[in-house]
Amino acid sequence: FFANFLDGKHSEKLASRTFALVGEPGLGKTYLMERLLCAVQLPIIFAGYAPVRHPQLVSCMTLKEVIAKASEFKKCLIALDDVDYLTKKNSILDVEENDRKALMNILELVTGDEAKAFVCTANSMYVFDEALRDRIEVKIEMGLPNESSKLCYLTTEFQSIINARYL
Repeated sequence: FFANFLDGKHSEKLASRTFALVGEPGLGKTYLMERLLCAVQLPIIFAGYAPVRHPQLVSCMTLKEVIAKASEFKKCLIALDDVDYLTKKNSILDVEENDRKALMNILELVTGDEAKAFVCTANSMYVFDEALRDRIEVKIEMGLPNESSKLCYLTTEFQSIINARYL
């Protein structure tokens, strides 16, 4: 539904447009976000350290650059990987004021425009102060995968390797 809305294939409004995937390192937050990005057929404004591939990816080095690039597009998805590290600190008490303002501006840009959406990954929601946390509409807490999830992931990855190499 999320991808269809952003592609203009769904007439309903998306109830939520700001999402955070939260959990300890190594749980697959970045992997899940990358899979979501692959399903979206519109410009993606991305900042983070993961090597994400997408034909319409606009890679940014700073949060201010994210705001500038997102303002250039009528419809886009803003994706921030490892917000904890993009804001340079692991505690809201240490987050630089400029980074906090930039995050607030990004979230205000999204909440004020129905053609834009936001997804991020973070190790903890404490990187956001209360005002920022309130603007994240959907918080998905990721835990350790069970055996069936691990098998599904490995099967998908193995199939991708086989397809890329032999088909």
